[in-house]
Amino acid sequence: MSGAPAPRRVLTGGVAAVLAYLTLAALSGHLSPLARHPLLDGTSPIVVPYRWVTPPPELAGTNQAPIPGDFTIKYTERGSRPDVLTTDDAQVTLIPVAGTFPAAPGQEAVHLTVTPLDPSSVSPPAEPLEIVGNVIQLKATYEPGGDPIDTIDKPLETILVYPLPPNVHTTSHVLIFSSDGKTWERSDGTDSTAIQQAEGPVRTLGYVAVAADVSATSSPSPAASGGNSTLGIVLIVLAVCAALVGVGLLLRGRDSQRS
Repeated sequence: MSGAPAPRRVLTGGVAAVLAYLTLAALSGHLSPLARHPLLDGTSPIVVPYRWVTPPPELAGTNQAPIPGDFTIKYTERGSRPDVLTTDDAQVTLIPVAGTFPAAPGQEAVHLTVTPLDPSSVSPPAEPLEIVGNVIQLKATYEPGGDPIDTIDKPLETILVYPLPPNVHTTSHVLIFSSDGKTWERSDGTDSTAIQQAEGPVRTLGYVAVAADVSATSSPSPAASGGNSTLGIVLIVLAVCAALVGVGLLLRGRDSQRS
């Protein structure tokens, strides 16, 4: 009997801790998508040093130039092969699926280049969109012929890192793309403010960028979700803590009676 209470006490305490974790995780996820992180991780975005082609004056002294990308995509019997292509600075990731690039007789591969440009080199998108960060130029040619590839057969999944805005929780970002740098289209993708990334399918080669839509607001953070939500969180945390204390006292009382 001297060894029996300890395992039971550990098991019961573990179950209570798991229940507490699940309760608080479910609550935070219900309040806001921005709150769906593991406990203790917080909701603040991870600040990633952005590499500008033309940095703001206050960042000129510490800025590092973005790294271009140069990739080769081989052909298989079913067309261009699938791949995951990332520049060395991790600011641009491209995911061509099988058959993204059209086949051509006698051609063995696709040569794809990724070149960061200053936004002034292209026309601005229509309001309320505004380009943030660099514009990325995508060019492709056949190998060994060297002929340009103007169109793609399937959308090119694209992920771009963007600089951290001062009002990250009230700014919506979207990928935009253009074949000529003049007329822009929105990509049907997502914005991950916590890691400063916008992603989505791009249906043409040419230019792609991240644009901020300052007229739209993203989901509120827990701190901005209102007094009632904050009070609810406090009450639930107190209730869970009280339950854990009660379990500990109950187990101690049982141990005292058995001894």
